[in-house]
Amino acid sequence: MKIPSVIFGSFSLWISCFAGSTMFTPVEDTMITNDPQISSPQGSGPAFYTGTSGTGPNFRSLLKFDLSIIPTNAIVTSVTLTLRCVEAAPVSNWVDLHRLLKPWSENASTWTNRLAATPWNVPGAAAPLDYASEVSQSAFMTGVGSFTFTGSSGLAADVQNWCANPSDNFGWFMVSRSLEQRTVRKWASRENATVSNRPILLIEYSIPAIQPTLTVISASSNQLTFSFNSEPNRAYDVEQTGKLPSTNWTTLTNVPALPHATNVVVSDSLTTNQFYRVQIQ
Repeated sequence: MKIPSVIFGSFSLWISCFAGSTMFTPVEDTMITNDPQISSPQGSGPAFYTGTSGTGPNFRSLLKFDLSIIPTNAIVTSVTLTLRCVEAAPVSNWVDLHRLLKPWSENASTWTNRLAATPWNVPGAAAPLDYASEVSQSAFMTGVGSFTFTGSSGLAADVQNWCANPSDNFGWFMVSRSLEQRTVRKWASRENATVSNRPILLIEYSIPAIQPTLTVISASSNQLTFSFNSEPNRAYDVEQTGKLPSTNWTTLTNVPALPHATNVVVSDSLTTNQFYRVQIQ
């Protein structure tokens, strides 16, 4: 997308944005349960569980993703979380994702504690202190296979907040909505031996371009030299035309993407009046 700006003297500036997508696997995932036979942290296992056996134990899970490679000014457009259910009770059910509000550790979290010496607000965690009351996204589960949480503005809002405020990123709390039936489900974790079964978070986003500032360095009757500031990892086209408005722009020079911000200097020999514009590729 290219949006023309105001023309300054002999310069016309166009702004665009970069769009990208990135896939993530969790940096931490685990389950907590009130099963009296499972009192130790379960973060190193090949699977985690949600649901209940009806009259038996309750299982809840936690997932966290490191999003630090996404710039803090990114605009999140789509979020999809895909999980692989490898074993399931016969009853279909809804599973909800809630945004976690407190830090936890896969090597320390249990039904009573979120960190080694720090308890949940109540055993098993509770809204609105341990996790948000609002459901970020739900998915209806039937049988085994891959299930996707998608199409929700809630997930995108969570990720948008975590990108802008990394210290708020504690991941999601995953809980079965039905507790009175046998709804227990076994999910492949990040440690699962089958790589394709591991959780995948797909985030699509755009990064708005920062408007370059065009500055005349020197001008004479036959030579113009100007500069503009470039962003890291963006390529630019510098174009010119003899009149405005115009659909006949020609390329003066191409500026390749550089790993760091820099000040780009451009010179042009003048024989007639010229207008210039900078476009981001």
